[in-house]
Amino acid sequence: MSKDEGSNTVIEAFVRASRLMMLCTSVGFLDLFDYVPGFPHESARNVWESAMEIDGLRIASLEWLRKMKQAAGRPKDLLDLANLPEPPRSE
Repeated sequence: MSKDEGSNTVIEAFVRASRLMMLCTSVGFLDLFDYVPGFPHESARNVWESAMEIDGLRIASLEWLRKMKQAAGRPKDLLDLANLPEPPRSE
């Protein structure tokens, strides 16, 4: 973990006070937001409705993932962006 990350007991008060949580899972870290990163005026419902379901889990669509990575602009996000598949071209 970086110096900014830490462990907290997940209780209702913590969840209500946190706009972002990073959970440690058996397959790596999972970021949970109650907003759309990089798009403060966008409804999270739009991301949810366009999400893909894989193995029973809903994940952001490739289109939204690319938008959020671009908006974040951090070196690791730009590297991820460079390695994501290109979106399908509409004809």
